[in-house]
Amino acid sequence: MIIAAMPETLRRRHTTWTLRARRIPMAGTELSVTPDAVFALEFRDSGRRNYFLVEADRATMPVERRSPTRSAFTRKLLAYWHAHRAKQHTAQWGIPGFRVLTVATSEERIASLLAAVKEVTNRRGSNVFLFASWPALASSNPLTIAWISDTDQPARLIQT
Repeated sequence: MIIAAMPETLRRRHTTWTLRARRIPMAGTELSVTPDAVFALEFRDSGRRNYFLVEADRATMPVERRSPTRSAFTRKLLAYWHAHRAKQHTAQWGIPGFRVLTVATSEERIASLLAAVKEVTNRRGSNVFLFASWPALASSNPLTIAWISDTDQPARLIQT
């Protein structure tokens, strides 16, 4: 449904889900990020759609690196954050907003990723980034579990 609603030129591109952010402090001039998965939830009663970009973190990439040109999870966070603030998701995909769901290996890894989010957002709190561990997802319904946010407020993808 998301892809079907996109312009023809986007549907044909190989990098359809690559999101680009420009003029990023701390990272140079441009970063791009491609999520591991993309999905939307449509609520028929209201007609509203919520869009989600999924990062499957296996802890194979460090959270931070000294070199700004080497891959690190913080670079992904920077790209998502600045693209979101610049409304690149609307310009590139025609969607009004998105949240990034990161599934991490452990609660300790989530704590490290949350610290990185706070650094990227200047401790403002964003509600763009939500986290859950693989064990938490395996033992519950991903739509109704309490995802962890950097605002210390639990968030659910749907309310039951």
